[in-house]
Amino acid sequence: YHKRQRQLIKPAFYPQRIEEYAAIMVRCAEDEIGHWKDQETININQAMTRITLQVITRAMFGSVLDNEVITEVGKNLSAAFSVMTTIIQNPLSLYCLEREIPLPIVRRFFTLKEALDKVINSFIASYRKDTNRKTTDLLAMLMDAKDEETGTGMTDEQIRDEMMTFFIAGHETTT
Repeated sequence: YHKRQRQLIKPAFYPQRIEEYAAIMVRCAEDEIGHWKDQETININQAMTRITLQVITRAMFGSVLDNEVITEVGKNLSAAFSVMTTIIQNPLSLYCLEREIPLPIVRRFFTLKEALDKVINSFIASYRKDTNRKTTDLLAMLMDAKDEETGTGMTDEQIRDEMMTFFIAGHETTT
């Protein structure tokens, strides 16, 4: 399964794609800096998080999230990392997570997961509706990717999981 998924995702890392991602990174950094004012104090951690989430969003979805959504996604990702750290440090919490036993910390994790899934699922649904899309972002590639042997593509759940992996990896790297 893992090998199949990696094959389907491989085109996202071809040199041409990497060049496109670099251009996106520059644009996002310039956009962020463009909002700064002389003599203003900047929280660099928050600025880098905004830049990273914009880069991830543009590279993955070909679109721009408004600042409210970026702030919310950033908070939810940070909170999810904190909750997961707490859960994995406690064998009872981990056991309850695996079995979806509703301890408060487990409920908190699933609430955060649901909020993050909602953002990604909305992008997937939007792409499914737009049959005339001509985008080359990661989401479009995943939705159009077909297994060479079977001709089958990924389910929405598989696509969401892959997109969440990239979202988390990009955010956590910045953090």
